[in-house]
Amino acid sequence: MTGEPLVQTGAADELGILARRRIEAAIIAPIYAELRAEIGETRAKALIARAIRQAAIEAGKDFAGKTPGGVNLETFQDIQRLWTKDDALRIETLKATSEVFEFNVRRCRYAESYKAMGLADIGPLLSSNSKSRHFAVVHGLSGFFTSSGGIVDVVMDWRMTSQEGKTT
Repeated sequence: MTGEPLVQTGAADELGILARRRIEAAIIAPIYAELRAEIGETRAKALIARAIRQAAIEAGKDFAGKTPGGVNLETFQDIQRLWTKDDALRIETLKATSEVFEFNVRRCRYAESYKAMGLADIGPLLSSNSKSRHFAVVHGLSGFFTSSGGIVDVVMDWRMTSQEGKTT
């Protein structure tokens, strides 16, 4: 599970991130089951989360390295299409400027997919908890974000996630 490319390089029918996550989840599920049986649920989840986090950091760095002129909040906003492709996420944008990107997710097919696959208990690890993939991708990008004043840090305020039982 190395970092996946965040920039589309092929045809419009390129595999979307939702389809990739379903494939990854199908591969991770039996590995997680074996780990859980051998070392317990808590340690198994920690190992899966750590591996996914590292892959996401690398994916963020990879994207940053391929972004001409550096990553900024506008380029980050532009790549949201990769996560929303195939109606994977329905996003309500509240504010999108060069300084702020604020949105609510109104539907998450990632969570729906994991639940349908019987993986609701590890769905947050696979996609959307604060210790895993989303924050890690941004962490990988963070040192590369630029503004008129140079490199800046990115702060994410993640208040709710349907995969962890919360809704907006």
